[in-house]
Amino acid sequence: MIMSSATSTVQEPSRPPTTSTQTAAEIKPGRTSVFWREFFKAPKQLGTCFTSSKPLARRMVKGLPLGESKLVFELGPGTGPITAQILPLLGAQTRFVGIEQNSGLVRELKRRFPQHTFLEDDALDLQGVCRRQSIEAGTVDCVITSVPYLLFTPTMQERGLDEVLAVLRPGGTFTMLTYCIEEVMAKARRWRGFLEKRFQNVQRSQWVIQNTPPAFVYRGVKG
Repeated sequence: MIMSSATSTVQEPSRPPTTSTQTAAEIKPGRTSVFWREFFKAPKQLGTCFTSSKPLARRMVKGLPLGESKLVFELGPGTGPITAQILPLLGAQTRFVGIEQNSGLVRELKRRFPQHTFLEDDALDLQGVCRRQSIEAGTVDCVITSVPYLLFTPTMQERGLDEVLAVLRPGGTFTMLTYCIEEVMAKARRWRGFLEKRFQNVQRSQWVIQNTPPAFVYRGVKG
């Protein structure tokens, strides 16, 4: 999952974990065992041992213009809890691309959502993803991510955001989740600064306490 989309403390990973006919009601639970299996195989890659709860997944997509979007990227979707909320909201002509670095999770995503595109690729190389998929950089309407950027070095964090910025269209939206609290964590405040340097109207949601662990959602718009 990035940060899949559509993130417990582990050592810093060397790399990121990086239309719709399926409704959220049709998505059955029971994916936790798949996620745990992949976490124990590659904990540094996934960055967390928890999948996103339904309340958090709903908060991630709330207010996004998914129905009017032409192209949506989800980074680090994991087993697809946020994907399951994204897909029913897409327009008939919207192209969805999920980018997940863990091969086992990519197989699970393709099994769950066979009509959609999931790539085993790198969330720190989104421009490369665009080239390989014949997508023009700067045309993505929404990037939704669970990639655990705050576990990365500051240099990698900025690289990840610059890649997002490069593929988003002007006015495009970046949405991400985090467990880090600005008020008590210096790295979270630094991250907020990175966001505000690149995006307009950066906002943080209220704490989603129904998630384990509780999480926040950040959103910003490319100017």
